[in-house]
Amino acid sequence: MVSARAGIGHTVLSATPMDGRYMHGSSTLEELIQSADTTLQVLKSRSITVDASLEQEVGFPLGERVVQVTALRNKVDYDSPIALLTLTLREAHHLMVKFMEGQKEGFHIMLERRYGVTIHEVRQSIIAMKIDAQSARLLRSSPHQPCLRITRKFLDASAKVIFTSVGLYPSDRFSHDTAIQIFR
Repeated sequence: MVSARAGIGHTVLSATPMDGRYMHGSSTLEELIQSADTTLQVLKSRSITVDASLEQEVGFPLGERVVQVTALRNKVDYDSPIALLTLTLREAHHLMVKFMEGQKEGFHIMLERRYGVTIHEVRQSIIAMKIDAQSARLLRSSPHQPCLRITRKFLDASAKVIFTSVGLYPSDRFSHDTAIQIFR
């Protein structure tokens, strides 16, 4: 497996492939929100009011109306989904749901283009956990299998949440690799 980075070159990561594991490394927003060779499959969407638990999880203010979308991220030519996503977005952006199905482009790019919003910051939290039975069924995975729960909050220039993505990534389908350059 080889990694290519603009301005850095190519690096051999492994002499053998990792059995279909989804490799993920990032040094830019586009790399962080890697969507190449993947598509979204929308399972459901609903309009809800933010309660106290949702306020803490996704960062929208208490009482605000939002749209919550449940979707699978599928990798082209791979049998099982690589992630179960829950996207929470402002109700004003509800039309985005119609354009999500089958998209290969990152959701943040579609949202910026369609609504003219600009993402200035992404806050990411990664937590190791076990997949619950319902999520395991949707992911075609084993119940209680280890996974990463990745929460990303996309913020505008005034640090208000534009949308939040919460993804469950089974341990056998995802890897997050980071390269850090030290400048002295």
